[in-house]
Amino acid sequence: MRFIQMSAHNVLDYIYAVLIAASPWLSGFAKGGAETYVPAGAGAAVIVLSLFTDYRHSLKKTIAYNAHLTLELTIGVFLAVSPWLFGFYGDVYLPHLISGIFGVLLSVVSKKFVNYKPYN
Repeated sequence: MRFIQMSAHNVLDYIYAVLIAASPWLSGFAKGGAETYVPAGAGAAVIVLSLFTDYRHSLKKTIAYNAHLTLELTIGVFLAVSPWLFGFYGDVYLPHLISGIFGVLLSVVSKKFVNYKPYN
């Protein structure tokens, strides 16, 4: 069931990206390893993705919104499994898992465009 409109998704993307990028410092697990750089990188990736997606609050509308949703889903899965992928699950895993699941859910419950037309 997809119920989040593109305009709401657009705003949520920037909030989500900033929160996950800052989460190592906000939650106190910034140790300078993968546990720090994975969420920081994922947040930066979502910001860059959003800045180039064909929706309202972007700089250059080059990525189709449906492609954006797929890429965001991929980033969410990567973030969720990163503690086990990089082996830091013994130190911290919950912020990565929760943030990743949120990213997956955000992409899955956002409405897709059936007849895509550029936002311009």
